[in-house]
Amino acid sequence: MESLRSFDVATQLSIASLDKIKLLPNTSEGFKRATRKSLIDLIVPSGVLIVQNMDGLASRLDNYFGEAKKSFAALTGETQHLPPATLFLSKDDLLESVDGLSWVSVLPSVEKKTKEQAFVKQSPQPAFNRKFDRLIAYLNENHEKGYQNYICCASAEQAQRLNSIFEEMEQTVHYKTVVQPLFEGFEDIEAKMAIFTDHQIFERYHKYQLKSGYTKKQALTLKELTHLEVGDYVTHIDHGIGTFGGLQKIDVSLKVQIQSNLSAPEATKAPVQGPLLYLFSAATSIACT
Repeated sequence: MESLRSFDVATQLSIASLDKIKLLPNTSEGFKRATRKSLIDLIVPSGVLIVQNMDGLASRLDNYFGEAKKSFAALTGETQHLPPATLFLSKDDLLESVDGLSWVSVLPSVEKKTKEQAFVKQSPQPAFNRKFDRLIAYLNENHEKGYQNYICCASAEQAQRLNSIFEEMEQTVHYKTVVQPLFEGFEDIEAKMAIFTDHQIFERYHKYQLKSGYTKKQALTLKELTHLEVGDYVTHIDHGIGTFGGLQKIDVSLKVQIQSNLSAPEATKAPVQGPLLYLFSAATSIACT
């Protein structure tokens, strides 16, 4: 999600930027008649529920359910509201629904006793600070201990790059490359296996790029605007989809500027001056219903 903004329904123009919003369920009559199930009830009997902290989840639900009951008790007016027990999942409901499932809690639980406890002896990948002599020494030390070393690479080119670096250092290195991206490396002491990631070795982390709905490459130049016909569909970054109304010259402070007319929704016309024509882009498709 790139941004949160309020907007005018009639003009489709942004009003203000928001830091956060609350999404409330539709409490219309149709929603009241709907049959409700929790997410846990949708898990098939053969499925496995994995939670980070069962006690923390139960405690959070208990707090929210208590707040819902207080809000329900304070309601006034003739409007009929559904009680919290119908709308929300309580702590007791959660613990009861878990009874029929196989479940795993990463942290110990007091609310629900587990039948078995599994102890995983693992440690995160150490930092090498891009010092390949330290990496080579660590890999060879693991090999002497009987560990299998695997380096996960995001691409075959990255694997070849690692191989070339080790060859240039002219040292024997015990490892295998796997072209399979992994979030983080780790070592499993019991399995005697060490998994490393190329991005942690090179200390390069991929930042997620948000896809913007508008790019400068999509903007129309003045030359391209002259080829548009009156009535052609265009999109404007502020006014949305409209029809092109032609170009005309106007006098502004003894200077001639080119202005474009845009017929926006609700039969409004929005003049756009020459310096702001980059806000235009051609409508790639129009869906009619």
